[in-house]
Amino acid sequence: LTGGDPFDQTEFSLAILKAMKKSGIHTAIETCLLTGRKELESLLPFVDMFLVDLKLHEPSKHREYTGASNELIKENFAWLARNHGSILVRIPIIPGYTDTEDNLRAIGRYVAGIEPKIPIELVNFNPLARDKYVVLGEDYALKRVDSVVSPERMEHLRQLVAETGATVGVESG
Repeated sequence: LTGGDPFDQTEFSLAILKAMKKSGIHTAIETCLLTGRKELESLLPFVDMFLVDLKLHEPSKHREYTGASNELIKENFAWLARNHGSILVRIPIIPGYTDTEDNLRAIGRYVAGIEPKIPIELVNFNPLARDKYVVLGEDYALKRVDSVVSPERMEHLRQLVAETGATVGVESG
């Protein structure tokens, strides 16, 4: 389950996950973990894998760019790492926002400090959402981001994260 965040509709997500598990289907959710512990605990038995988006480690930057604190996200991540075996951390690499060396090192150190075996995947910026916003007549907050990150830069960023002791996976999509 993805698209927005499954925790935005916990009851609906729970119904789908229960039905899938009952049918023997592997389940996964993509989430930023900005949710209450009660909601997280309610889905936990029905999720085989969590894909956790960690965008910005520094609290003031996280609030500035996302409009929300990352304190609960970090608390939930630490709790999830202790209580669930299958987690993949995904860092969206957005030029000018999440791609700073300080940010990536901080996330790498944070994840490695909790559980170094949890893999981290750097996901290159996808500019396709821009057109969706235009069609919907909505303001696109990332309009100043006009390109994806080069393969060479992505490799450099993966190396920075690996240097923190974190396990780094390959880029997706």
